[in-house]
Amino acid sequence: MDEFLSVIPPIRAAEYLRMSTADQHHSIPHQQSIIREYATHHGMVVVRSYADEGKSGLTLNRREALAQLLTAVQDGSADFQVILVYDVSRWGRFQDVDESAYYEYLCRRSNVHVEYCAEPFVGQTGPLANILKSIKRAMAAEFSREHATKIAFAKRRAAMQGYFTGGPPDTPCVVWWLARMARTSKSSSAALTRFFGTIERYLFPARNTRSRWSGEFIRSTLSGI
Repeated sequence: MDEFLSVIPPIRAAEYLRMSTADQHHSIPHQQSIIREYATHHGMVVVRSYADEGKSGLTLNRREALAQLLTAVQDGSADFQVILVYDVSRWGRFQDVDESAYYEYLCRRSNVHVEYCAEPFVGQTGPLANILKSIKRAMAAEFSREHATKIAFAKRRAAMQGYFTGGPPDTPCVVWWLARMARTSKSSSAALTRFFGTIERYLFPARNTRSRWSGEFIRSTLSGI
């Protein structure tokens, strides 16, 4: 009987990995470990790996790996039948959930299916699975919006306390900030000292000393505005 039994080859799969920051909980090795375990249990072998490290999931811009993956699927050069992704948020946190669904549809139209290894609807089809997937896409987008709002609020509070929260301090920014503080009755010498100290630590990171900006310098600077 054995001679009549055919050996079923494993399903060829590609894995897509993404993280937006280096300290993210779902790191690349963690995602890869879950995906490889999923592939083993479902008779798959990972033959291609696409990874966007340190890339935002809000848009397709600057996500070279995902762009290459979609191109390979659409032009017929893909040598795999399945794309394995850790979860919906790793595929993307697109603010338009239809965009996320559209990229998945492009793959399905080319007979390449996307499977999310850590989602409760994995392996399921039908209306319920589609509803759960849509909810997950909306949750991924909303998480990004809430996170951006919290960061903006924290930066505004830090700036009001005299800390510099942006990139390299340019002259117009410094002058504007000093003028604003000078016109604010609640401004204090301590807040300005913290502000100048932050700039100094940015410009001279090797100096492990306390800020040298004195009240005399601050007052003389303000008098020239």
